[in-house]
Amino acid sequence: MECFLLPLLQKNKSGLFAFESAPGMKSLRFSAYGKTEAWIDGIKTEVIPGNTDPDGLTEFTVTAKSINKDVSRVVIKIQFIPGYYGGGAIPGYIRQTCGNGEISPGDWSNIDGLKSYSGGARYRKNITLDSFALKNKLELDLGDLVSSAELFINGKSAGIRLSPPWTFDITEYVTEGKTILKF
Repeated sequence: MECFLLPLLQKNKSGLFAFESAPGMKSLRFSAYGKTEAWIDGIKTEVIPGNTDPDGLTEFTVTAKSINKDVSRVVIKIQFIPGYYGGGAIPGYIRQTCGNGEISPGDWSNIDGLKSYSGGARYRKNITLDSFALKNKLELDLGDLVSSAELFINGKSAGIRLSPPWTFDITEYVTEGKTILKF
């Protein structure tokens, strides 16, 4: 007769799950199997348990003690229970609630907390133009995007783009001196 003791031998093992959050993270919500602890930017943070299913899956909420406008480093430690080891201990998404944050333009998939982001974002850039620049046709190229974009210049919409090319003729919207671009 075979005996499978592996789950019994592993019942005290734990796992660490580390990632970078989205900028401006306020809180996390996730469900996990096992006792859970969390650290945000190296600071141990209270983990509040919610509903628990009969199989032991528990909802957890973690609230940041302070909001980092940049990404935060998050570590979640789970004391595994039999049958739910490794990635099986967190069977769903880790949902983030974020406030205002700051991020440089670029490929968001390079930030762990934004790989599957769905929602809006707003970029803001101040530029200064002199009278010489205003004598030319001026275009703004937003580069490679994977969503729609609306560009505002000094509070006025310069247009919406739903697909490439992501360029805007901004000649009639800019003025000498400080110009505010938002997209």
